[in-house]
Amino acid sequence: MIRAELAPHLVGEGAEPRMNGPPVMMKPQAALFMSLVMHELATNAAKYGALSVAGGRVDVAWRIIGGAPPWLELTWTEHGGPRIAGPMKRGFGTELIERGVRFELQGEAKIEVVDGSLQCKMIVPADPERLVFGWPAQKEDREEAAS
Repeated sequence: MIRAELAPHLVGEGAEPRMNGPPVMMKPQAALFMSLVMHELATNAAKYGALSVAGGRVDVAWRIIGGAPPWLELTWTEHGGPRIAGPMKRGFGTELIERGVRFELQGEAKIEVVDGSLQCKMIVPADPERLVFGWPAQKEDREEAAS
């Protein structure tokens, strides 16, 4: 999903995003909202941030942290874009992401300037209604679990 949201904005040498993390399965509503978040971040990166200049790139990393329930921690970091001086301007997109993650996914999101570049960090709890970690069970596994 992340690669699909970034694809229209990746042009030029070195624009390929760096992505790293374990498999995460999202239910349709959570996937729809996370697609919206990734779209907002990618669009802003293409207009104003790292993807608006040659040599800029985006790194997206995620990991599973904590215990019961485990949490998904996802970090979007821009590199090589126009330097952000001073406090970040907070607009509709920032509110959409920060409030939406809290409301739609019962998590937290923080968008801030780190070393002159944009960074968005989200933490979202595992929840069978929204997302699970790992690959989807094979048909045989589901049938055995139902027995």
